[in-house]
Amino acid sequence: MRLGTETGSFVNAVLSGSVGQPEAYVGMPVTILSWTDRHPATVIQLFKVGKSVLMRIQSDNCEAVPRDNPKYGDHIEYTYSPNTDGATYTYKQGSDGRWCEVYLKEDTKRWVKSGCGGIHLGKREKYFDPSF
Repeated sequence: MRLGTETGSFVNAVLSGSVGQPEAYVGMPVTILSWTDRHPATVIQLFKVGKSVLMRIQSDNCEAVPRDNPKYGDHIEYTYSPNTDGATYTYKQGSDGRWCEVYLKEDTKRWVKSGCGGIHLGKREKYFDPSF
């Protein structure tokens, strides 16, 4: 993810970096990084196409944990659970180690970069940017 063109969040740009990303496995928690928001997901499939490694992930359910005495600006905590009906996304690992969202172009049967989005492996996180 490139700051300013693929993300509006410095935090999301840092989280998408290849340094410190663990090796993916099926069942691994993932955070989908969008412009400034973050969404929880789970790795559901790893596969190879030629020399490329691809990963399919699925969006998880998340619910805010009720708080007895919330204050403005408090960090919201969430609980996460699998969503077998959740949206699925496919990512391809680049030569720099970063994962980029791709889709299968039907007419050419080739995987094409979607142009946006990144992921952070090893943690589920929900964040909704209140400034938008």
